[in-house]
Amino acid sequence: MDKLQIKNFKSHSNTTIDLGNMNILTGMNGMGKSSVIQSLLLLRQTYSKGMLGYGLELNGELCSIGTANDAMYRYAEDSDLIEFLINAQHSSFHYGFRVDASNIAKTFLEGKNEIGKDSELSLFSNGFQYISAFRNGPMNDYIKDSAAVELLGQISRIEGRGELVAHYYDHYKTDEVHPYLIEDEQIGTSVQAQVEYWMREISPNINIDIQSIGNSFKLNYSFNRGKGTVKTDPFLSTNIGFGVSYVLPIVLSAIVACSKKKVAEHFDCKNKLILIENPEAHIHPNAQANLMKLLCKAANLGVQFIIETHSDHIINSILVANKNNLLGNDLIKIYYFTREENKHLTITEQLPIEKGGRIKNPPKGFFDQIDIHMRQLMGF
Repeated sequence: MDKLQIKNFKSHSNTTIDLGNMNILTGMNGMGKSSVIQSLLLLRQTYSKGMLGYGLELNGELCSIGTANDAMYRYAEDSDLIEFLINAQHSSFHYGFRVDASNIAKTFLEGKNEIGKDSELSLFSNGFQYISAFRNGPMNDYIKDSAAVELLGQISRIEGRGELVAHYYDHYKTDEVHPYLIEDEQIGTSVQAQVEYWMREISPNINIDIQSIGNSFKLNYSFNRGKGTVKTDPFLSTNIGFGVSYVLPIVLSAIVACSKKKVAEHFDCKNKLILIENPEAHIHPNAQANLMKLLCKAANLGVQFIIETHSDHIINSILVANKNNLLGNDLIKIYYFTREENKHLTITEQLPIEKGGRIKNPPKGFFDQIDIHMRQLMGF
């Protein structure tokens, strides 16, 4: 996708966002960042049900908005249409859905849309993944879903929770990872080897053990204790901190997006779209930096990320990747969200990145709290 335009949806009166491979949505709470992601989720869940030609399903497996009254921008003056427009590879896709003012309690918005080449969009392909802020923490059992994982290639089916992470890992673990992601060839080139490598960059010396038991999986962790020693006995995932469980589906989805079956001739890292909310949740700043190094490398190979974040470590890691030539300026789009209070509408500002990974004259409120605190602590 090259561009997304949102009209009359929630707090978006008319918002246009140019898209690269690494797209960052940030700003204060309640400014409309999540609504951008929801607009894409609504289209996908409606398309998956075969209903996009007839309208928009407001509630489903990926997200639930409520009714037409909840979906429509409250201060629209001259339109009863919610519209989403997508530009992708010299093609344009327009989706319009009518809100009936006499029945704002509807959960399905009617709209006749021509559906044809839409299957070419990564949004509707098996290369799509959604990992939400609502993703699962440690669990005793992880469900199996052969159709979702093995046929549709999904790491999650319900609200981006990552509930299929164990099955997904077990199914794709022998695939071969693109050489560009591999930092140490001695580790191995399989998905399993590379997931463990990058997870150790987040949680040192960790090992991942997946066991298939009936219609579910067990996910345990152990830790290396140093050269010449035996690793620890396995720990249940419920006895390991939330950060490991929260970050595993992100690491796994990025690596699998840049992998292939060993019998395949070529890697195809394009036409992959990964939506991530709050990748920083429960992980240390150093872990955030290492995670973003992986995601930036995947983005450089062609994977498209749309990430909502409140972490300056996430932002700064992308800027460092830019300075280190891991990701070009043209592939990075950083948007700061604010709101015009009179009409309660979202305003987006794209922040240009200068040479050396610098953002010139960032707007007030853009991760400036550390400066505010330092002035208070230093007394000036």
